[in-house]
Amino acid sequence: METNCEFPLQSFRQGAISFAVNHKIYYGLGYSEDYNYKNDLWEYDIEDKAWTKKADFPLSAYSNGYSVVLNGKVYVCGGRGVNGYSISAFYEYDPLLDKWAKKTNYAAGAIDIYIAFTLAGKAYIGSSAQFYEYNAATNSWTQKASPSFNPQTIMYSDNRAMIYGGGYIDVNGKAVYANCFYRYDVNTDTWIKLADFPGPARFGAYGFVLADKIYLGAGKRQKESSLEFDMLTDLWEYTPE
Repeated sequence: METNCEFPLQSFRQGAISFAVNHKIYYGLGYSEDYNYKNDLWEYDIEDKAWTKKADFPLSAYSNGYSVVLNGKVYVCGGRGVNGYSISAFYEYDPLLDKWAKKTNYAAGAIDIYIAFTLAGKAYIGSSAQFYEYNAATNSWTQKASPSFNPQTIMYSDNRAMIYGGGYIDVNGKAVYANCFYRYDVNTDTWIKLADFPGPARFGAYGFVLADKIYLGAGKRQKESSLEFDMLTDLWEYTPE
């Protein structure tokens, strides 16, 4: 396998996936600025500070997908093919064997997916329209209660998934905003509403957890009477109960 201490991708890339497993970072797929679609995967070793080329994704083109890590393996879903349409294909990647395996397609079919996370040994994948639980042991899907909001950003704290429901663009190209904040309870299959996010509603917020506290910020907001966006740089802290 090819190894390089410098980042191997020479062009800007969009719609890629990334994940961390076994103390290594993985990045790949997506498309370059000239819409040249990719299916390559690269591994970064933090200790060796080196990139290594890994097995290509089975499909020739794949972008805007989601990845979750479950029991040491990675599951990729919810992406789009070279024609821009959503695909239902669901794949498992084994980092130790460096092999991809086809799994049962996403149960809701080829729809846009907005959230994907793992809790209590299962994967949870979907959107406000469809939401499913994946059991890797049986390679099967079970439908769950869909969120009543537009899910955007996921943060973990104490084996809990906190989801921010931000804005979206309607069919007329206008922004529709929300600032709701929810926690998903796997035991009762319910979405529990938490305190609303106090900052300006936004698209593309990022979040992370540090020292048992949740941080949410950045993103963008559509300008008044315009299709342009203002970039946001604020950061907010939330302490889960």
